[in-house]
Amino acid sequence: MTERTTMATHLTDTGDLTLSHFKDVEKTVLSHAEEGERVHLALEGQLAKDKKKTTPTVLGFTSCYTYVLSKKSKLLYQAHFLDLASVTSATPTEVTLVFPKFSCTFQHSFSDRVGDVIAVLYGMFRQISPRSDWFLPKFEGVQPEARRKEIFASVAIPDVEGCGGFEAAYEVWCKYLRQPIDNRLCSVFSGDIADCNLAPFAESSKFNFEPVFSCLEHNAHFTSLTLNSTPLKKSAVKALATLLQCNHTLKQLHLVGCGLDADAIAALCEGISENKFLHLTHLDLGDNHIGDKGIASLASLLGKCPNKFDYLNFHDCGSGKHAVDSLLSAIVEHQLDSLSYLDLTDNKIGTKGIGDLGALVGKSTTLSTLCLSTSVFNSDLACSGTTLKELRLMGSLSPKPTTFTTFSALRMLSLTSCNISSEFVSCGILAKLRLTKLDLHDSVLDADSFVQMCGLLEKADLITSLNLARLEIKTSSKGKQLSDCVAALVNARLPHLLELDLTAHPRTPISKGFLPVLAFAFEHKTLTSLNISGHGIGDACATALARMVQSNTTMRSLQWDENGTTLNGLQLFNMGFQRNHTIVSMPSPIFDLAKEIGKSQSTAEEVQRILAEISAHLALNVDQRHADELALVHKYEAAKEGEKPQTTAAAEKPQAATVAATVETEAKLQAATVAVAAAVENEKQAAVEKSKDAEKQKEATYETPPSAEQPNHDKPKEAGKQKTTEEMPQATGTQAEKPQATETQAEKPQATETQAEKPKEAAETLAEKPKEAEKQKTTEMPQATETQAEKPKEADKLKEPGKPKETEKPIEAEKHTAEKEHKRNVASVKQYSGREASNHALMHSLEAALARMCDSSYLPAHTNSFTRDVKTSLS
Repeated sequence: MTERTTMATHLTDTGDLTLSHFKDVEKTVLSHAEEGERVHLALEGQLAKDKKKTTPTVLGFTSCYTYVLSKKSKLLYQAHFLDLASVTSATPTEVTLVFPKFSCTFQHSFSDRVGDVIAVLYGMFRQISPRSDWFLPKFEGVQPEARRKEIFASVAIPDVEGCGGFEAAYEVWCKYLRQPIDNRLCSVFSGDIADCNLAPFAESSKFNFEPVFSCLEHNAHFTSLTLNSTPLKKSAVKALATLLQCNHTLKQLHLVGCGLDADAIAALCEGISENKFLHLTHLDLGDNHIGDKGIASLASLLGKCPNKFDYLNFHDCGSGKHAVDSLLSAIVEHQLDSLSYLDLTDNKIGTKGIGDLGALVGKSTTLSTLCLSTSVFNSDLACSGTTLKELRLMGSLSPKPTTFTTFSALRMLSLTSCNISSEFVSCGILAKLRLTKLDLHDSVLDADSFVQMCGLLEKADLITSLNLARLEIKTSSKGKQLSDCVAALVNARLPHLLELDLTAHPRTPISKGFLPVLAFAFEHKTLTSLNISGHGIGDACATALARMVQSNTTMRSLQWDENGTTLNGLQLFNMGFQRNHTIVSMPSPIFDLAKEIGKSQSTAEEVQRILAEISAHLALNVDQRHADELALVHKYEAAKEGEKPQTTAAAEKPQAATVAATVETEAKLQAATVAVAAAVENEKQAAVEKSKDAEKQKEATYETPPSAEQPNHDKPKEAGKQKTTEEMPQATGTQAEKPQATETQAEKPQATETQAEKPKEAAETLAEKPKEAEKQKTTEMPQATETQAEKPKEADKLKEPGKPKETEKPIEAEKHTAEKEHKRNVASVKQYSGREASNHALMHSLEAALARMCDSSYLPAHTNSFTRDVKTSLS
């Protein structure tokens, strides 16, 4: 079956028109079309005005529009394909197109041409939606059904691109509604994102929701729609209600803080209830003051809708007690067996509602998270046993300890903005509950209670997540101080801790004495996430982090902004961070660096450069973590199947190649450094021996008569030649063995590549090499090893005065080059070694010198541990 000409084929079908006639038609059509359009199909036929009278006509089609023209190419009608009401074709030679403003019956002697008209219109719809149930009814007038299916099957359907063809549909709807296209949407929603989050784009007041909601009506890809903190006008709410009536795939709807009122909620609830194909499970409507009327609409929706909701958020809806009571009654009656998350924080609940809430908590087997105000929680909430896992309380009151007696399965407790009493801590409920997660952010607690709480958590020995963000610790002159709180937290140990948030409260930052907490965090064997923002520690924080990130192997996430970090601190941290291979998430300290960037242009450029290095190293860590996870998956699958994990070995090849390249680089650098020192020392020894031989020869010339010297002159010469011939291979062998020994030493890191690095020893060794080379140059006595000291002596003994060997010139040239490079290195070290403020310049100079001493291609970025040792030693 041949494919019909549609806009998807990017070809033009001129039909029965001559070339000159087609050009006239094209000129007329393009004068009314948008820029960039072209005619895809043009057919000449008859336009039936009634049953007996017909007139010649031409049908033209662009990517979205249908044009009806007279035989003289005068435009009669035009319409967008989205306005198409119906297509009727009872006979193969006739088709009727019905649009809101006009209808036309097109006749053609060839049935294939009529089929082309139907196929083009069908292809227009298919280009914007893989779902065909919403437009197929428009083509039911094409009979018989077998003919209709044959025409549809002949259409070349374009491949559906990212996000269910969102980009193509969005552009079509923007043109149809005559709205500007937001290219940001097209670039973001072009992959495989399941959540259509429009909140970042809707910050602009010019953003138009109508084309987006229109193309989402029939989108079959997105499962979540997010508009949090986005004010929605009445027109946008109306379009959203229409979207909810038509969409089949959305499961989550996030509308937190969208300024919805009771009428908006009523419209949305009506759209959800009328769509029997929509299966919403996640309804997030917090921070919308919908009042009693809005709560009543939600209660009606929960009672009538066949959907079983899993997540309901009605935080701060501004309603009265009776409305919330009716909502809870509907939840208990219809959503008892499906609900797992319920948020009723900042809502007033009456006596009946408290009873229904207790029944929900006690009877539900699926409810795992409950969010309430502390006032409601303290209102004698009675439930006989519960499977509740997480309890989130918010409010100024401290929770009653006695209410927790029935929450035996509780593992996560959150107390937000609570004035936590000393009675709540002293009763020991935190140890009895056997919590694994404790969240006290934005709450208030006195120092004595904090120290006691740390002791209880140590006793429980189960905490994996501790959130103390912006916790205000009150101190008194007679009670515990902040230093005592730091000591109590460190001494608690918490061996199973994974996440720790210590974001400072503005009134109680721990600027002094905070370093023990850093040491505790980075020496911890399980901690993976740390937030220490806001304490104003200064560059001491950056210095401590630079030392600790080098040795820590468990940290995955780190936040350390608002600590007064300067450019010098950032440089020091970068030196240490380049040796870390586990941190994959670390927001840049923008708050601190914004102050540094404003100082000067050079400072701003340096900050940008360092941030670029940090970002590149983070990307390397992420890639390595993904590779490790993939290797573990392959290893598990292979072990599960009982096969040898070949994929793991394949995954380790790039890492082994990187280690081998690093080892080879270090060997070359070390060999080059030794060669420079040996060459300089050899030349000194040669100069000293030459001067001694010259003096001896002079003395022999003046003291010995020529007659006595002449008969015996040839014998020492021949003996010297014989000695040179005998000892040359031995000396050559000694020189040849030295690079082999260097290679043997270079192979040792490869044999122990799986062991932990020793940055301190490597740094000390590297720091001593430039000093030794400088000392060897400035002192007269040799400072090399016994092997290096004996080599030039043996070589000088073999030389014959006045007759240099054939290979002496190349060796002297190499020595000259090596000495020249060594002088550059020593000069660079001398120039910057005494300046602490120019630490980075020293690093750059020394790295450049090391790069010149060997092939620069052996210095792979972020993998050369030898270069990192340089940075560490300089820090």
